[in-house]
This record gives sequence, C-alpha cells and structure tokens, in this order.
Amino acid sequence: MTTCRNALTVDLEDWYHICGTGRSGDVSTWDAHESRVTRNTAKVLSLLREHRARATFFVLGYIAEREPGLIADIAKEGHEIATHGHYHRRVFEMSEEEFAEDVDRSMEAISSAGGCASSGTAHRNGPSGPTRCGRSGSCGGKGSVTIPAWSP
Repeated sequence: MTTCRNALTVDLEDWYHICGTGRSGDVSTWDAHESRVTRNTAKVLSLLREHRARATFFVLGYIAEREPGLIADIAKEGHEIATHGHYHRRVFEMSEEEFAEDVDRSMEAISSAGGCASSGTAHRNGPSGPTRCGRSGSCGGKGSVTIPAWSP
C-alpha cells in the first residue's frame, strides 16, 4: 500500500503585509490597519484540527510580537513554525547585516511568543540561485532554524 504525503504551508501575515508592491509597504503605518490575522488563523486552525492535519506556518516576527497567544496556539496544536522574517522584506533589497538582524529579530519574537522557529526557510522572492547569506540558530534546545537567502 502506498501512502500519499502532502505538505501544507501557511503564510501567517495580514492583508497589509504586502511584499514588494509599494502598497502598504511602510511598516510605520501597519499599526493603523485593522488586523484580521487572529480571526482568520483561528478558522485555519479549526479546519486543520478537524482533519487532523499539520502545517508549517511561516510567521512574521511582527505578528509574533503583536499576537503572541496566536503563535503559542499554533505551536500547542503541533504545527511547525518557520519565518519569513520580521517585516516580510525582500532579501535582495537588504544587506547581509540587515537580513541577519531581520531574521534574528523574527526568531526572537517567535521564541518569546512560545513558538519555536524549528526548521524554517524564508523564501523572500529571491530567484533560486547561490546562497548569499544564511542564518541558523537554536531555540532553547527545541530545534534549530536554517534560513538561506538568495543572491540578487
């Protein structure tokens, strides 16, 4: 008997966390927008629970800072937590230092919220190509994260 395995990923971001369009890209305005992420994620978690399915949630550090209970709920239900960075910035628009700071801040926010970015990969709209900068770290012995970025 052959078992079919599927993978499901969820980008945990709000409607105004648009990457690379110029619309709502100014993070200083994000707190002024209505957040829908908690309500919508609760629906996704309910569906996953109903079907006994697991997913990888790519969490923005920004959300982990503002909705720590949501991140803790995702982790408690056994889902993997990864990151797309703190502010969902495109990697080729950052220096290596900015990228490192962005990912480190996101990992800290996720860890503080009770989730652990256990094995995440951030695909920041970079073309597949050679690794430009990588970040790796651990989360209190609960796992580690390795996040490659791509050359522009």
